[in-house]
Amino acid sequence: MLYRLVTGKHTFETPHLIAYLGRLVLEEAPRASTLRPNIPVELDNLLSQALRRNATERPANAGELAALLGSLPALTNDTPDATAGAPSPMHACPCRRTWM
Repeated sequence: MLYRLVTGKHTFETPHLIAYLGRLVLEEAPRASTLRPNIPVELDNLLSQALRRNATERPANAGELAALLGSLPALTNDTPDATAGAPSPMHACPCRRTWM
């Protein structure tokens, strides 16, 4: 759910349930930064950790994930310094809401 809130997409978007299940079992989830390059690196890393296939590499439960999210630097919807002045993809279309 958090991945979708950040990227606007499901981890694996396919039109068929069987294809989705196959990708879920066989592939690692794509990094959120491949869909939203302007998200903070710390959030991208946490999302990647939370979606790992190996359960021992993921946060143990929602409380641990919440604590990890709480330890991230303050998140804003501002454009990173590297692209200062350029509109973020979410601001390019006036019909979209910001993600934070």
